[in-house]
Amino acid sequence: MLVVSVSTPGDIQMPAKFAARPVMHGSSCAQKLVSQYDGGERRLRSKQSLVSLEVGPTGTRESEAQLLKLIRLVHWNCARQTGKQRGLTRFLDIDEDVTPQVRAELSRLIDAELPADYRSTLHPSLPKLPPTKFSPLIEQELERKARNEPISGGVDLSRYEAPEIPPSSTDPNANPATVIDDWKQTLRRAYAAHLHLSTRKENLALLEAHGKNAWLIGNMQLEEILRRTEKELHDTTEATEAINRERKLRQESVRGELAALEDTWRRGVSGTLNVEIAAEKLRRDILDMRRQQAQS
Repeated sequence: MLVVSVSTPGDIQMPAKFAARPVMHGSSCAQKLVSQYDGGERRLRSKQSLVSLEVGPTGTRESEAQLLKLIRLVHWNCARQTGKQRGLTRFLDIDEDVTPQVRAELSRLIDAELPADYRSTLHPSLPKLPPTKFSPLIEQELERKARNEPISGGVDLSRYEAPEIPPSSTDPNANPATVIDDWKQTLRRAYAAHLHLSTRKENLALLEAHGKNAWLIGNMQLEEILRRTEKELHDTTEATEAINRERKLRQESVRGELAALEDTWRRGVSGTLNVEIAAEKLRRDILDMRRQQAQS
C-alpha cells in the first residue's frame, strides 16, 4: 500500500473511488487525474491542506513511483492555476519587496565588486575639492591638533591681564634696583593691557557700526550656497525619477508578453502531464493484460 501526501491549496475532503467524478472542488487538474485512472482501490482526500492518495496492492513499485511523480506534477500545475486565478502569478510580480536575506546577499555582492579603498577614496564622478592654502603656522597647528598634543609656547596671555603691584615694592629689605626693574616690567604689562583694551574698544565700535551689514551679507552668501545645493538635489531627484519611470514603462510594456509566455508554458506542462498520464494508463493496461494472460 502506497500513501502519498502532497501540499495543495484549499481544504478538500471527499472519499471516492477512482472514477470520473468531482474530487477537488474548483480543481480540474485533480479531477482529470482521477478520471483518467481506473481499476484498483484509490482514495483522494484532503485535510489541513494535505492530499493523500492510496494505491491498492495491484500496482507495482515502478508504477507507484511514476504515479508519485504524476501527483506532484498535478499538484504543482493546480497550484499554478490557483495562483493565477487569484492574481498571484509570480512571473508578473514586478518589483517585489526585497527580503532581509536577499538584501544581505545583494550587499555582499556589491561589496565584492567594490575596491578595497572605496571607504577612503571619493568616487571619480564627485567634483574635486578646492585646494587649501593655509599659512605654515596654521598647518603646524592643524598637525598638532591631529596628533592630540597640548599647546606649547605661543602668546603669553598673562601680559593682557591687569598688572599687580610687584612684591618687591612692599619688601623693606629689597634692593632698590630690583624694585625699579619690577616696576618697569609691570609698566610694560600695563601698556600691553591698555593697548589690548583700546583695540577691543575699537573693534566693538566697528562691529556696532558695520556688524549688521556684514552679518546680512554673510547670510545672503549662505542662502546662495543653499539655493545651489537645493537645485543640484532637485536635478538629481528628477533624473532618478525619470530613470524609475522609464524602467517601469519598460516592465509594463512586457507584462503582456510575460503573461502569454507563462500561459504557453502552463499549457505545455499540462499537455506533458496528460501525455504522461495516458502513457502510464496504457502501461498499466498492458501490465494488467500480461498478468491476466499469465494467470490464465
